[in-house]
Amino acid sequence: MEQPCLFGPNFLEKLVGKAILNDPKVAIVELVANAWDAGASEVKIIWPTKENEQLFSIEDNGCGLTDKEFTSRWRTLVYDRHESQGNTVLVNNKNRTVFGKNGVGRFAGFCFGESYYVASNKDQEHIEYQIRPGQGKYPFLLVKNKPSTFTEKIGTKIFSREKSSLRIGEEEIRSEIGMRFLTDPSFSCIVNGVKVNFSHIPDDNITSHNIKIESNKIIKIIVIDTNDADKTTKQHGIAWHVNGRLVGEADWKSYGFDEIIDGRSSEAKRHTFIINVDFLATTDAVKKDWTGFNITQEFTEVRTKVFDFVKEHIFEQTKQKRERAFLNVKNAHSGELRKLTPLRVERWEEFVSEIQRECTNLNEKDLLKLSSVLIKMEQSDTKYSLISKLHDLDPSQIDNLHNILADWSLDLAKEVLDELQVRLKLLDELRERVLDV
Repeated sequence: MEQPCLFGPNFLEKLVGKAILNDPKVAIVELVANAWDAGASEVKIIWPTKENEQLFSIEDNGCGLTDKEFTSRWRTLVYDRHESQGNTVLVNNKNRTVFGKNGVGRFAGFCFGESYYVASNKDQEHIEYQIRPGQGKYPFLLVKNKPSTFTEKIGTKIFSREKSSLRIGEEEIRSEIGMRFLTDPSFSCIVNGVKVNFSHIPDDNITSHNIKIESNKIIKIIVIDTNDADKTTKQHGIAWHVNGRLVGEADWKSYGFDEIIDGRSSEAKRHTFIINVDFLATTDAVKKDWTGFNITQEFTEVRTKVFDFVKEHIFEQTKQKRERAFLNVKNAHSGELRKLTPLRVERWEEFVSEIQRECTNLNEKDLLKLSSVLIKMEQSDTKYSLISKLHDLDPSQIDNLHNILADWSLDLAKEVLDELQVRLKLLDELRERVLDV
């Protein structure tokens, strides 16, 4: 006899995370990200305050949902957005990479009441559902209502019909949204009638910088630091703006900036660099479809300046982290370092510090291994000449060397090569004698 599964009262919290269901700042960011993923260009939020006494709602002008799409996606736990819809959405004839993947953001509405409502309009089909907690057999329930709101516009609206006990002001919400959703000027968020802009970000979280290039043109850089790392890097990275328009996408991967920072690091999940280079509009640097830059001389110069700036900024931000890693590595090798002369210890310290500066993606575990190799270099007779030889190898040769060392120990390889050398010498002697005869 088949029996249905039962769901405990905390199942949904375990599935989507406590913050989405209880932290208004996390919840609103998730809902705005959903609007982004729906291809919206504008999001309007009504945020309840003591003064306005309104009910919470968030409305977008995205693609909307039909009844079939809504019931399929909302009912599916761990919904795979990428598999079902792809990882991009078309907006104004341009593909936009989506933020979401597992569909957990749709439950953020529970943060604003015991239940919440979803109204959507697509293909002249208007729907409205109430989403409320389930009991026992179901983690949540969908209750279809007769549409009573949002009947004309294409898009989706999530709202509450009960007063919320939110203790966060609208200015703080504008700040949270501004720190994550100002990378694309074509995407706007309006909170209680006020459009979110850079002025809503606290001074502690935003700085502006000007960099002059050889042509005396100015690169304007805005650095946004959320201070606390987000779950992912999807709302962070390098965003290039030309004449108030985003070129390509905001990320860490484009144009080699992932050399500076590991996307899994906390720094990558809290920093955004908005690069304003309007002067590139009059050159051939911007691709015609605005999906990226042509690698022209002008862009190469700009990219180099920006790369150096970002690298130096991240280097300063990670100073304490590097110092802790250096101290941990030094303590781990204290026994070996005591056997070296003061001059060699000083040279080792300088070498490790320079590696930290140049290889910003190097984690502490790899730094520990590399610093151990450097100690052995100091202890050896040949010192660092091996590094010089490695420098002369191309990438394929380094891969070949790695494969050799994976299959052979150095002692065994030396023994085999010595034996080959003896036999080759013997063959040469035999060849000479045969030719003499």
